[in-house]
Amino acid sequence: RVLAPYLACFGSYEDGIITRVKGVREKVMAAKERGIRFLILPQPNVHEVQSLIAECSIIAYPVGPLKEVLECIAKGLTGLLQEILRDPIPPDDVPPDWPSVRNEIIQNLQRNESVNLVVPRTIKSRQLINGLRDDFPADFGIVDLQSPATATRRGFVTEILKAFGIPVAIPAEPGEDLVVLGDMLSERPVSRLALLHFDLVKDREKQYGNDLFAALRALMEPRKLVLLIQSRTHLAKLLPSDNPLSPFTINPIELRGRE
Repeated sequence: RVLAPYLACFGSYEDGIITRVKGVREKVMAAKERGIRFLILPQPNVHEVQSLIAECSIIAYPVGPLKEVLECIAKGLTGLLQEILRDPIPPDDVPPDWPSVRNEIIQNLQRNESVNLVVPRTIKSRQLINGLRDDFPADFGIVDLQSPATATRRGFVTEILKAFGIPVAIPAEPGEDLVVLGDMLSERPVSRLALLHFDLVKDREKQYGNDLFAALRALMEPRKLVLLIQSRTHLAKLLPSDNPLSPFTINPIELRGRE
């Protein structure tokens, strides 16, 4: 039974005890397909699916007496999951592939490979991206292009450095902003940067110029900079062919909604 988004339980009840059930592997696989991250199951079934649960990235909570289930539920979904999981809990309208997409993003970022997260307009992804701070606490920054501060190239560069705790004054001279950006980020082992609402760059080609994207690519090639680009449109369709980022390998990942 699905108790609430991302939480489910199964088992038989007899004399106040949650007892073993059959078909437990099929139940775990079904839970994975539904995006369940947290599963309450009978203690006697745990050894049957221990490795499968790990493969499915599901957190198992074995229970015996019925009171353990009641205590678990009584804590409330939000408090319980935040106690056991580091991940933020997605909203009720989260698409079913949130866990798999999140894991795929993390795997790419761990390999220092840039990602284009393509998100339909009907789906919110900010909470998913915010949660990545827990996985990369020392080197993950977020810049939202909807912020008025990013309207100019100098402002955009300033926001990038601020995202990594680098409050440096950006020179007004043309080109010096990119020199500072390159120098500051080159000194760091790696900087993982999420750029939200990247579709807006299409309207800022004159303000940003190709030099900005060339500077970003120069940092990405030695993997000093790793990008997580969130957009509504695939990057391949968003950027013109002469943009310095166009030929660069940025792995596309789609966050799909319910069918």
